[in-house]
Amino acid sequence: MASTGTNQVIGGGIGDSAVATALAQRSWKVCLHEHASEIDAIGAGIYLWGKGLATLEALGPYDDAVVGAHVGRSLESRNHNGRTVEHIEINTPGQPGVKTNMREGLIGTLVDGATRAGVEIVTDSEVVSATKPVR
Repeated sequence: MASTGTNQVIGGGIGDSAVATALAQRSWKVCLHEHASEIDAIGAGIYLWGKGLATLEALGPYDDAVVGAHVGRSLESRNHNGRTVEHIEINTPGQPGVKTNMREGLIGTLVDGATRAGVEIVTDSEVVSATKPVR
């Protein structure tokens, strides 16, 4: 259990790990709680769009997070007949930047970044209640 005065972040997902890292980088004392016995990715690939990529750059793990990422030229949505219903140019000047990566690699990179920033990570930690701190 984290000591008094430590800020608690509940969950070890992408957003939770990023928030914990950002707080720790700003000299906050942070403990991240994950209910499972390890922080693990759920799902396969993930699209990392402009703001997500900028967040990774700001937090520091951008280079590690995009290792092996696919950088395509366009995205398409198709209907049940295979007909293209939407086509978006990406990763060219004036167009959105998008990288596709495996969630497992992204989560691992974010957890490593959180650890380097000084975040205490506690697994097998079931949060049963929370109260607003008295100031």
